[in-house]
Amino acid sequence: MQHRLAYLIFVLSVLHNAFGLYFFMAETERRCFVQETPDDITVTVNYKAEVRDPLTTNGFVPLSPGIGIHWEVRDSDRRVVLSRHYNSEGRFSFTTHWPGDHSLCLKSNSSALFEGSQLRVHLDIRAGERTMDYGSMAQRNKLDQMQLKILQLQNQAEQIYKEQNYQRFLEEQFRRTNYTIYSRMVWWSILQIIIIVFVFAHMIHCLNKLSFLYAAFCKVLSEKTLARFKTLEAYNALMELIGPEGEGVSKLSIFQWIRQFSDPESTNEKEQMNINETLLSRVNEFVEKYLSKRLQATAGSPQYYASNLNLMNLLTGTQRNRSGHLSGNTFLLVCECEDCKTNDSTSSGNSAKS
Repeated sequence: MQHRLAYLIFVLSVLHNAFGLYFFMAETERRCFVQETPDDITVTVNYKAEVRDPLTTNGFVPLSPGIGIHWEVRDSDRRVVLSRHYNSEGRFSFTTHWPGDHSLCLKSNSSALFEGSQLRVHLDIRAGERTMDYGSMAQRNKLDQMQLKILQLQNQAEQIYKEQNYQRFLEEQFRRTNYTIYSRMVWWSILQIIIIVFVFAHMIHCLNKLSFLYAAFCKVLSEKTLARFKTLEAYNALMELIGPEGEGVSKLSIFQWIRQFSDPESTNEKEQMNINETLLSRVNEFVEKYLSKRLQATAGSPQYYASNLNLMNLLTGTQRNRSGHLSGNTFLLVCECEDCKTNDSTSSGNSAKS
């Protein structure tokens, strides 16, 4: 067991100075690595780039002089920490100023000299206490074994302290993200409920309005001879012609609607004319009572309907020498024609003589 442990320590000591990994990449390819580090940590990158030589050795050889690697380092906020050209083999380091993921990207600074050859890059990334070379520090500062061990323990304790602070930072960021997601979920649920309630209320309003108007339409068309025109299909067709406020009502639109739903097998023209006249008056009555908006009556004047169709029908049915009146004093029409004035003057003179 002791021999195995000694062999493991020997292997680890050998690999301590070796590169951590190697990978292959094309000459124009860009590779990126993510290093998760706390703040105020030194990150050291050791690299070595080689190119394949298929003609002589069929292996990998160092790059030609002048051909190197361009490195770019960005922090967690995508800010550039380092951007520089280096040789094909070397080492560089940078210090983190913000905790989080740091992206390390590399690319060859030439895209035409390798003629499509493949690169092999050895890479070793170290952060924090692992970047320190205690052997050179001991020789430079003339430290004995005990002092060197104490320095190493101090650096390790400081590294642990920074790692703990980084874990607290991650925990706070995680809680903030959870709170944001939870708040958005709550507000989105409330918004969905408001939209559903609004749509439901609008549908109920439309259904109530439709049922009320359709019931009023069927009530106005109470005659048995008009049963063909009291269907929901006929009502919808009429509403499409005249509009929801009755703004499109006219004799032409009503007759068009009547022809659409009239009985094609009926041969009694007189009966059909009576039905047409009845429907015309019923539709006008429905529009006046339930669709047309009334104007407010002015002081000292009778109430007038806003619909001009009623006035047009009244004028059409009124004779030239007579004045017309609607029942209930709802509409007052005074005839101003010459015959009426003559009749009025004659009646006034007769009454004066008497």
